[in-house]
Amino acid sequence: MGSRAKTIKKAGRRVAKAAGAAVSGARRRVRRAVARRKLKKAVRRTGETLKVAGKAAVVAGLAAGVQAAVREIRRRRGAV
Repeated sequence: MGSRAKTIKKAGRRVAKAAGAAVSGARRRVRRAVARRKLKKAVRRTGETLKVAGKAAVVAGLAAGVQAAVREIRRRRGAV
């Protein structure tokens, strides 16, 4: 094999290596973006769930407060 063929082969290898590196980098970026999107979605879903749970807790607290107030009123009426 002549020196010219070796040079061409070497250049071809360099191009192929650079193209492979570009593809690998792009694949890594895409994977990272997908993971980021999944994480954001999970965080959003968790936040929504916590919001619903918080609202339910507030409603339960209000109901318990009303029940306690009713109990207190009834107790006072009985004492009078």
